[in-house]
Amino acid sequence: MRRPLLALGALVLAIAAVVAASQFFNSKDDATVTRSAGPGVPRPAGDTPAVVDGNVLLLHRRRDAAGPLRALADRVAGPANAKLAAAGQAVIVRHDAGLAVPVAALTAARRLDAQRGDDPALAQFVEYWLGRRALPR
Repeated sequence: MRRPLLALGALVLAIAAVVAASQFFNSKDDATVTRSAGPGVPRPAGDTPAVVDGNVLLLHRRRDAAGPLRALADRVAGPANAKLAAAGQAVIVRHDAGLAVPVAALTAARRLDAQRGDDPALAQFVEYWLGRRALPR
């Protein structure tokens, strides 16, 4: 009679330990994590998105910025095509002679301006936002 009670007690104690450990680790999941807005600044409210959510558009004013931007796009996402763009997985590089800054990276909701096509901040922006849905404004 004593052995079954000891076994039952050990089982109850083991289950309690598993539940306690589970609750402890679950409580730590989001306790200290803050949701970052990501690199870049929010685009103005009411601004029409230039790309499908998840895609990144790299605009350049001067043609000499095209090479580094295309290299970045190919390294991160490969050559853009209609399927990738529709899925929100494309990095699109375009020339815009009227651009107010030398280089701009755009998502549906964020923007980052740069002086050069090889600015490391552009790579961080692209790697962070590619395929990611925009955070609510």
